[in-house]
Amino acid sequence: KDSLQKLWNTRSYMDSMDRVNNKFTLLKLLTGYSYEKSYKKTSISFPSPLSTLRFNAVEGFKINLNCIWEKKDSTYRKWTIHPVIEYGFADKILKPHISAEYKFDNYNQGIVSFKTGRQNQQYDTRDPITERNNTWNSLLNKINRIRLFQNDFVTLGYRKEIFNGFYVNLSTSYTSRKPVFVNTQYSLRRKDFLYDENIPRQDLDSKVYQENSYLKNSISILICPAQKFSSYPYVKVRDVSNWPNITVDYESGIPITNNSSLFHKLKLKIKDNYVNARLIGYFSYNFEANTFIGSVPSYFADFVHPVGNQLQTPIGTDFSHFNLLPYYEFSTDKYYVQFNFRHHFNGFIFDKIPLINKTSLKMVAGCSGLYEHYKGQYIEPFVGIENFRIGPIQLFDVDYTWSFDRNGYRDQGITIRLTQLLNN
Repeated sequence: KDSLQKLWNTRSYMDSMDRVNNKFTLLKLLTGYSYEKSYKKTSISFPSPLSTLRFNAVEGFKINLNCIWEKKDSTYRKWTIHPVIEYGFADKILKPHISAEYKFDNYNQGIVSFKTGRQNQQYDTRDPITERNNTWNSLLNKINRIRLFQNDFVTLGYRKEIFNGFYVNLSTSYTSRKPVFVNTQYSLRRKDFLYDENIPRQDLDSKVYQENSYLKNSISILICPAQKFSSYPYVKVRDVSNWPNITVDYESGIPITNNSSLFHKLKLKIKDNYVNARLIGYFSYNFEANTFIGSVPSYFADFVHPVGNQLQTPIGTDFSHFNLLPYYEFSTDKYYVQFNFRHHFNGFIFDKIPLINKTSLKMVAGCSGLYEHYKGQYIEPFVGIENFRIGPIQLFDVDYTWSFDRNGYRDQGITIRLTQLLNN
């Protein structure tokens, strides 16, 4: 084994393997292509052009040409450069941007990053609407859920684990944002319908979507109490903590344009994905509070946004997201508090039911809710079945949800939570 290991690490062997693996074939137009120099620990990869084709009512059909260049060394330090060129055939605007990242300390996850360019971005930076879902929803149903603005930006970032279980993420950026509009009415069906305007909320003053420029600074602290880990040279393998994770985020926005206001945003989040309930399974919970200190923001993207959902088949939604809450309906320039609770019964219920106990299906139940300054409370109780799978491959989970607000009953519906496997 030692002799083979020495052989496998020689330059001649690595170069010969690279010559085989780097050959270009027509199949790689569909799967993507990678070119690697193993001995020098460098690689460049190109995704399939077909996988980057998207559609929305602002840009029309949009193509995303990009590649990723990486270089590593023997201490697991890594350099990454990711250039991207986006072009929409309806808005006819070229949107180039580039990001660069240097992992200087693999053991403590120390990373410095730089990103600049032009991009159409969602008003909620967490991208609650996936481009793939929006593409099919627009082309087949002529419903464009995604809401975009154009952003010209420069961002510097730094993040690192300062000591065990204590992570810091710092960033500073210049951002110049302006509204964009619907530029196409194309769809495969329902051609007599019109797409909605590209604004998240009709009930707000148009001033919250005006062009603006800001200097923004943020600090995010993640605390994982009593985090367990295994230590190796240059590598630290982290295990799940038995305590909830605590996140504190602070962001300040310093206006450059006269039509904008200074703001200070603060967020507290407490989340635990696994709490052992012994015979009756386990549960997950999330609590978060978002508010502004002093004056309120003047631009809608700087509001605080609960993550909603209006798709029957969202992909990879986190349990802290809502099932039936319309996107941006409870976004606010004041504050909101939110909770999410999801209990996994494992075999406690279904193992007692004949025939079903022969399957991998498990029952879940829970409730999500929030309270917002202007609109009051919103609650979603739900029951569901999880672990639909074929052999070892998990496919999706199903929730049935009811929603209520301060006026009483609102809606009910099924949410099919697809796994990332189906997304890819």
